[in-house]
Amino acid sequence: MNPTNEVVAYAQRSIEIAARKLIGKCGITRADLEDIESEMMLDVLQRLPKHDYQRWSVKTFIPHVVKNKSHHILRQRYSDKAQNWRQTISLDAPCQSKGHGEPQTLCDLVSDKSTVGSGVYGHMDMCHDLEIIVGQLNAIQKQCCQAIMNGQPISKIAEDYSIPRGTFYEQVIAPIRQAFSKAGLEEYLK
Repeated sequence: MNPTNEVVAYAQRSIEIAARKLIGKCGITRADLEDIESEMMLDVLQRLPKHDYQRWSVKTFIPHVVKNKSHHILRQRYSDKAQNWRQTISLDAPCQSKGHGEPQTLCDLVSDKSTVGSGVYGHMDMCHDLEIIVGQLNAIQKQCCQAIMNGQPISKIAEDYSIPRGTFYEQVIAPIRQAFSKAGLEEYLK
């Protein structure tokens, strides 16, 4: 057996193991295995000519490439899954019937007075309420509140400001919670 056949056989074994580990993550099923294995093998074969034999062995290089490709596949699947809800629809497109069988457009729904307090208008009200509450906070509390709303963990924010977590909760989080509670918006604190 020549070295290229050995390398290909080693790559296939590594890829099969890595691909099986992806089953159940980000919607990957057994039916996807063949496609994922092909993707990984293509990546390995494309990168193999760039391999520096003096730097590391093939048996170190191949698992490294396969692992990176696995992470890339998961990131891509997660991104696709997260963005799946976005759709472009014309406001003039029919979306449902009114009761009498007349087609109704999205434009009708947005301008309908029955949507006040919900839907688009409810979202605008919520944004306005949040602006008022955040406007009452001091500068550090505003910045931290924005970071929290952007999804940053509280421990990371406290670390960025070099404030111990206990003190951070007392001086920053507690006043933010108090402002939301005072405005009757406790449901946004979850």
